[in-house]
Amino acid sequence: AAWEELLFRVVLLALGARVAARYLAPLAGTGRAGRALAWSTAMVPVALLFAASHLSAVNGLFGRGGEHFDAALFAWRTLSGILLAVLYAWRGVGVAAWCHATVNALLLIGASPGVFL
Repeated sequence: AAWEELLFRVVLLALGARVAARYLAPLAGTGRAGRALAWSTAMVPVALLFAASHLSAVNGLFGRGGEHFDAALFAWRTLSGILLAVLYAWRGVGVAAWCHATVNALLLIGASPGVFL
């Protein structure tokens, strides 16, 4: 969970927000509204990448592991990625990583994703 948070939130979300801010500056400016729009815009593609990274088609490129595509599980992971991004923006990477690790631990001991909804 910690490595995923570093990659997806600290690196990719920050990079995505920076790129979004550059292209969205004419719409919202460079102030607080512009930053909020840039971060919000970057959250969705990063969450989709986060969900895709758990698939065997993607995970298999880096070794064994991953799961076959299931639309409901993919949507759940995408929503989780968005919620972790909001948590990261609000409280920082440590809180997001602990939350992610806690959810992973609960899933490991047998909780289903429906428990969190």
